[in-house]
Amino acid sequence: MSEEQLTYGSDSSEIPSLHDGEEVPFDPLFDAAQAIICCAVYRYIEPEAFESIVIAMSKFGRERLRFMAQEKTCVWDSRNHLARRFLETDADYMIFIDADHLIPCGSASYFNNRGRVNYPERLAGMNFFDRILSHPPSMGIVGASYFDRQIGKQIQCSRGCGSQAEHGFNDRFRQGEFTGVGEVLWTATGGMRIHRSVFEAIIKNKAQFPEIQPIKEGGRWGFFTPNRVGLGEDVAFCYRARKSGIKIWQDYDLRMLHKSHHWN
Repeated sequence: MSEEQLTYGSDSSEIPSLHDGEEVPFDPLFDAAQAIICCAVYRYIEPEAFESIVIAMSKFGRERLRFMAQEKTCVWDSRNHLARRFLETDADYMIFIDADHLIPCGSASYFNNRGRVNYPERLAGMNFFDRILSHPPSMGIVGASYFDRQIGKQIQCSRGCGSQAEHGFNDRFRQGEFTGVGEVLWTATGGMRIHRSVFEAIIKNKAQFPEIQPIKEGGRWGFFTPNRVGLGEDVAFCYRARKSGIKIWQDYDLRMLHKSHHWN
């Protein structure tokens, strides 16, 4: 997706605003955690996905990781609610993991068996939180790598930046050409780590994004509200972050699986 395709369209006003809805009271128990794992729930939490999160979290004490979930009418509104709750804590990182995503939790056999895949030990055997928290704070947004509901579809990020944006990106990714971390235009919120400074940068740059500002004093910001009809909340959020001086990174070695027909 080009820079031009990410700009605001004249139809952005058609997107309903839900920023002034009822807020969830802040729970002080979330303070003192390094990262808050935020789960956007659409209909239900997939049991195996939740199990993988619990197993991966078990390596860490509650002073490092906490978990919160949010069920709302649409995905971007859920993410706006979770962002507001995160910003009321003193945690450094917000980590999105959607309710239908399986994450690696330290056992390659577990991940491969539950996900019906055959990833190598170095990928399937890592701990999701170890990996995503290993990236420095200067990498404000880091996305994990997964495909759109089935292995045969595209990886959920932009086709990269520079030389990575060439034709055949998905095939080249499957063949192992891309490893480590690379800069992209956007990455998906189904598995995304966001440093607190990203939200602060967007708020500082709020004059460019009047549509995200709270409707009432103390209300939540619309960080993830789509800026055009038909544009995903992840693309819109990353667009605002980049316009606020934040680079977007994709961890090609951090794999997760989106619930699909191959995972049954």
